[in-house]
Amino acid sequence: MASFRKRMVNGKARWDVTVTKQGVPRQTRTFATRGIADRWATEQERFIDQGADVAGIERAKNDPLETIIERYLREEVIKLGSPQHARSCSMPLTRDLGRIAIGRLTPERVVQYREDRLKQRALRGGGRKGQNSIVLNRLVSTSTIKKEMAFLARIVDFATKNWGYRLPFGNPARGVDRPPEGPGRDRRLVGDEARRLLGATAANHIVSNVITLAIETAARRGELCAMDWRDIDYEARTATIRAEELGAMKTGIARVVPLSLLAVETLQKMRRPATGGRIIGLTPDALSSAFERACARAGISGLRFHDLRHEGTSRLFELGLSMMEVAAITGHKTLDMLKRYTQLRAEQIAKRMDVLTQAATQQGDLGVQITALLQEVQMLRRTA
Repeated sequence: MASFRKRMVNGKARWDVTVTKQGVPRQTRTFATRGIADRWATEQERFIDQGADVAGIERAKNDPLETIIERYLREEVIKLGSPQHARSCSMPLTRDLGRIAIGRLTPERVVQYREDRLKQRALRGGGRKGQNSIVLNRLVSTSTIKKEMAFLARIVDFATKNWGYRLPFGNPARGVDRPPEGPGRDRRLVGDEARRLLGATAANHIVSNVITLAIETAARRGELCAMDWRDIDYEARTATIRAEELGAMKTGIARVVPLSLLAVETLQKMRRPATGGRIIGLTPDALSSAFERACARAGISGLRFHDLRHEGTSRLFELGLSMMEVAAITGHKTLDMLKRYTQLRAEQIAKRMDVLTQAATQQGDLGVQITALLQEVQMLRRTA
């Protein structure tokens, strides 16, 4: 099954090995010693006897992970609901693991990647050619590392299922423990921070208006930056978050969000070009940088742009909306993601029950409404 041929190259011995079997592609390699050549031939024969795809195994041993990532981004990322998420996950993986062949990546190396990332500073930007990254004054979050590890597992699975790579010992990124989820951020605007923040952006109407829209709609940063004038319906007082907008959607599912009177007033103050187009005209990274500068001018610390989404979501609960109603507006895929708001929602239910008890005059109507509220309390307990 295996044949060996010795030849001299620049005065040094080289061993050519060919493994052949009917119905299986021929495998050929060259080695510096006969011992290594023998071991390789024995391994290939074992794979063939086990019915393994030898060519796919060899391909996995030779192609580095960065090749797999680049191809995935080039061919598949356009189909994703959140291409920016894929690109941001790919950057540290390419940097730290990119030169390792996909077939030589081990669970131990993935663990080392996880531990190294837990000690690294978070970065912003650097996603475009020639753009420098900004080092932030905080460590990479466990949530970010979990997403990167999930992305790694996903592209390895994709490569083995669609591109002919074979890993005899399975996906090395599967089964590796991911870092425990840290406590969710609960930073909200406190005291007069909202007034100070808007005052610090008075000279930059774009940023000032985006801050207001972020709070009033509870939309994500990328969704706001991708929002188009065609998405606004003043008559219905709604804005459409479109799934097909690359970079806009984290979930890949379109939704329609209501616009408060303040949100409508803010949009009407903004200049709308005759040709339409994007409402804001800033990239997500540029918006975050402008927001950080505004916080510094306002003397506000520990506040991120994404915290405005938390502020907006909290206000929706404070208005008395149900979890299902809030999820429909904010785009949270599961009620589990709204766990941290359950106490806030329970307090609102208690207040509404008091009002209903005191104001209702028709006992039948009162019973129906209280029953609905009690059902939501039970749902809160299940998600807590």
